[in-house]
Amino acid sequence: MKICLIILMAIISFGACAKDLKTEKTSTDKDLRAVLCEIENGNYPGAQKDLENILQKDPQNIYARRLLPGVLTHEIKKDDKSPENIAQIRKAIEAYQQFAKNPQIAAGEKTTADDFIITLYERIG
Repeated sequence: MKICLIILMAIISFGACAKDLKTEKTSTDKDLRAVLCEIENGNYPGAQKDLENILQKDPQNIYARRLLPGVLTHEIKKDDKSPENIAQIRKAIEAYQQFAKNPQIAAGEKTTADDFIITLYERIG
């Protein structure tokens, strides 16, 4: 799945847990590295909470905007039509839409986000 590749590339780029968090230049850098470490360890709810906190402080943070949709998507349960899962799908759709609106993203990333939005709407039915 493309989103797994996006997250994997981010983990490799940032080095996630491998680097000492004290070497980061800003608190946001440190927060993002902690998020990537959570993703690497499979703690998607923790990563989601931390990404939402980063976006509260810095709504235009492109890295958090890139990671949030994938994290939300990983929390969706396959073939689950419960209200909770539908709400999670809608939250992921909103995150992809916010990401796709950002003028800093490349056309290919926008296309990928649009494809995920369609796929998620199909899961709702």
